[in-house]
Amino acid sequence: MIFIVIVLWLLICYDVCCVDAPELSTTGVQIMETFSGSLNCIVFSNPASTITWRRQDKEIAITDGLVRGNNSLSLRFTNVSREDAGRYKCSANNGIGDDVSMDANLVITCKYFLKLVLYIYQFSPTIYKCKAK
Repeated sequence: MIFIVIVLWLLICYDVCCVDAPELSTTGVQIMETFSGSLNCIVFSNPASTITWRRQDKEIAITDGLVRGNNSLSLRFTNVSREDAGRYKCSANNGIGDDVSMDANLVITCKYFLKLVLYIYQFSPTIYKCKAK
């Protein structure tokens, strides 16, 4: 009987008793110019955290491609340009402990540079050999 009472107490009080500071993970991404992609931030915390994305110390407005999930916030990019490249920071705070943040890099591959490299390679008389030691 005591065991059942303890289990019920734990189930009922989980939200109150088990509070955790946020832990988060981010993913960087490489996107070809004019394509689309996302930076993702997943947060584990109880109670739920407020999540924000920043770029170079500037908060991104909610209308600028932010997509909220249950415990995540994705920053969606469409038709990316070289100006979008850089370091972005995801921060989370749930009122327990300090803010937690992690960086994610957005790398933009130049569309025309890739075409140039392929064009040069196609007509290049140079032969490349790879030797392993």
